[in-house]
Amino acid sequence: MKLRWALVAACALLAGCAGRAPTPTPVDDGQARQLYVERAAELAAWTEWSFTGRLGLRIDGDGGSGQIEWEETPDRAVLSFRGALGQGAWQLVTSDDGAELTRSDGSVLRAPTADALAMAEVGWPVPVAELSRWVRGLVHQGDDVSRLPVGVALDVRGLPVSLDQGDWQVLFERYSEESGAWLPRKVEASRGDNRVRLAISRWRFSSGEPGAGH
Repeated sequence: MKLRWALVAACALLAGCAGRAPTPTPVDDGQARQLYVERAAELAAWTEWSFTGRLGLRIDGDGGSGQIEWEETPDRAVLSFRGALGQGAWQLVTSDDGAELTRSDGSVLRAPTADALAMAEVGWPVPVAELSRWVRGLVHQGDDVSRLPVGVALDVRGLPVSLDQGDWQVLFERYSEESGAWLPRKVEASRGDNRVRLAISRWRFSSGEPGAGH
């Protein structure tokens, strides 16, 4: 079961202070939407980025936690877990060639996509592409950042506060200013009784090294 938690976490996240968090009060106006669009366009310019933090999750009434490092380049994404969920160190790599999970015992599981890995191992789909955006505080789909989905709540600075998308509910609990852009420090995505929670401790970008936070 712990391996299943680990795979769910890895797939879900591909797909935890500098500055003070903006007010979480949701608003619904054109100015907030425009601020979101401007920030999303700025983040899109960072094609190489990474973060380190701590992952916690609860699956079927049980859970665990561990450290995570996520690195992304234009060619691939690499998620590394250390001491996570009792499984030691393991790694998930995704690219145009498919997805590959290397377990702590050295065994390897491959599939065309991370979604397919999750379906094969745990029997339910994980919205990998969506969660990849959510972890950066992005909620739009495709290249058009002006197309915000129904179900998103923004604060006065145009930052997502919450999102209902399909069967998923997402909370963006805190932001910090990193390299000139507001980014989440805590993100929680839940689907029924299953929950993934991420506390980001440090962001890094190809455009420059942001503050480490405190």
